[in-house]
Amino acid sequence: MNEPTLDDLAARAAELRRQQGISDRDVKPANGAPTAEWLTAVVPNIIADMQRKQAEAEEHAASCTADPCERCERYVCRCGAHVSGVATCPTCSARDAIASRLQPTRDSVPAGLGELDGITAAALAARVALPIERIERALSTPPSRNMLLMGPTRAGKTTLAIAMLYAWVRAERRRRGAIFVAARDLSKARRRYRLGDGEAPLVERALAAPLLLLDDLGQEAEDRDGCISDVIYGRYDSHTPTWITSGIDLPPGTEDDQLRGFAAALAARYDGGFVRRVLETGKPIRLGAR
Repeated sequence: MNEPTLDDLAARAAELRRQQGISDRDVKPANGAPTAEWLTAVVPNIIADMQRKQAEAEEHAASCTADPCERCERYVCRCGAHVSGVATCPTCSARDAIASRLQPTRDSVPAGLGELDGITAAALAARVALPIERIERALSTPPSRNMLLMGPTRAGKTTLAIAMLYAWVRAERRRRGAIFVAARDLSKARRRYRLGDGEAPLVERALAAPLLLLDDLGQEAEDRDGCISDVIYGRYDSHTPTWITSGIDLPPGTEDDQLRGFAAALAARYDGGFVRRVLETGKPIRLGAR
């Protein structure tokens, strides 16, 4: 039997006072201290009532063989496991905790790509133009820093990044709230909000997320309202990691030539400070054509 709480005692005392015709005025004087009369009349009854319930619980427990039995705190978890004291087994509790942490990510990922949570490197290799050794490393140790994935259409940039996003949340218990945002959606987020109406919710979420996956940068028609720029600048200033995928066409040549071509294409849309913040990601990951 569980120990009675203060609320339990207060409720029982109120019931006993009602039964015995003792008013609240008789119970507590002006200073709030219980009167001697109340203590003498009520407390023994409370103690006797608690002892009676304890004895009943012990008698029930000694003879009860029911499983589950809520009174004995024996339950059957939804998975079928028999547990005591709690209604959910440790395994299901751990799964529930992970599911709760992953929910913001699942809600943000496009329909049809949720199956990437927990995907193996071998399965991912069939969809991503990158050596399997690098895919394994990406899934086992997803970075908590900025990252830029570049490559042509259908190279698997978004697929890899989403799989890594799920892996990043799963890697540590304290992680939750990593989200996916398409650049084309973010660029239009403020169009429905007039000056004075407050910030667009998508911009707020993109700024606040502990890890943001900004997908397909460079394919948005324009950033007329500055949503993408403000998010990149804001996250850079707050030292919050951002992963970016981009399918901007890269010129032939060395990696440096391609990176310069990427920067030039991005500079045609955004200012130099924006381009610098995007490229300060460590070494960009270049995916090949499939």
